[in-house]
Amino acid sequence: MFNKDFKHDVFKQMFTRWQATLACFDFEIQYKKGTDNSFPDFLTREFLNEMYSSRGRGHPSYRSGYGRGRGNPPSASSSSSYRTGSSSNSQSLPIPGSPLYEEFKEFLKTKENIPSFAKAITDGDTVDDTLEYKELPHKDHIIILENKDVMLYFENNDDPWFLMSRYLDTASYAGFSYKNRNYYENILKVTESVEFSHFTSGGNTNSYNFSKAIIKKIILAEEWGLSTLKEREFIMPPSKTPVKFTYWDYIESFHKAFLYENPQRKHTWFFKVCENVYKHNKEIPNWFTHWWISYGPKIDILPEDPFRNLYGEWITVSPRYSKHLTQKTGGALEVISSLHFFMEFSIPWIWKWSPHVDYTPSSFPSLQRKYFTKFWPKMLHKDPETKALQAHYNLLII
Repeated sequence: MFNKDFKHDVFKQMFTRWQATLACFDFEIQYKKGTDNSFPDFLTREFLNEMYSSRGRGHPSYRSGYGRGRGNPPSASSSSSYRTGSSSNSQSLPIPGSPLYEEFKEFLKTKENIPSFAKAITDGDTVDDTLEYKELPHKDHIIILENKDVMLYFENNDDPWFLMSRYLDTASYAGFSYKNRNYYENILKVTESVEFSHFTSGGNTNSYNFSKAIIKKIILAEEWGLSTLKEREFIMPPSKTPVKFTYWDYIESFHKAFLYENPQRKHTWFFKVCENVYKHNKEIPNWFTHWWISYGPKIDILPEDPFRNLYGEWITVSPRYSKHLTQKTGGALEVISSLHFFMEFSIPWIWKWSPHVDYTPSSFPSLQRKYFTKFWPKMLHKDPETKALQAHYNLLII
């Protein structure tokens, strides 16, 4: 054990801490067969973590290839038989080097090609094709997890929603109890910054299938008043309680008002920035550019014809975009082009989020949030007679 050669840095760090802890004790090590040890220590499961990481799981170096789509809980039929599961199954775990262990590795290779749960199951409803979504490179931190949560995550079919429910119940983020999602949505409503529409089906008004957010205004700090800490007030429905908020709550609203998810994990948002926002705001605040990193689309969701071609021409002649590049202002340069293009032409997009388990740069297990965007397909609908795109007409009726 003390001479064990760990391949991964995380396990080396854990092992070093164990060495330091055990060094002050006088003890004798006795070997115990795995078949008699139904509750193995996590350190004895490195070979399992190597299997997970070979599929992109369970280690800081793993890729984000698993859990594609909406983050739906995997079905019982799609769960892998090699999961650690309950302690009653731990005696059947394969031993490295045994024929059974090799069979398990071959089995994992075949499982990589199985479609995601979100893609495979439809229940008769219209479900977006998950392959059309583009995952944004940015992920947001939600909470730091405990080491035992990693094992619970494995034992619950790699379902990050299990950990979301474990720590946050039905909430989508950690924060003050009274500052729930409705609190932030109402801030954007009373400031007339965003127009919200929520759509339901089956008569269930408590669960939204999809929602629409039309961004009509971006308030700058200097427009708020003498101080960004100056409080404004609105009446919180349905309790009719007066609630106060500052400019910093207003900014936070853009990050938290859209973090809704229904029980089916199939909710999506329709986003559009009104043309007037781009015309009237001579400068786009950096905090909104930062918001775009998580909520705005990338150029690669644009269809080749005509939108990608239009972008290719626009990027060489747009004065505001050129100004931002010259001055190197306005936040992350990698999103400046998409921000200006989608805002200037008021092009809508579809957005969704999903929880995700990963490690922080300092090797702490972390519950994170990842984001996906796609092009709004109705922009590509053609007139039956003229065969011309109805994009302009669709934008007018939104």
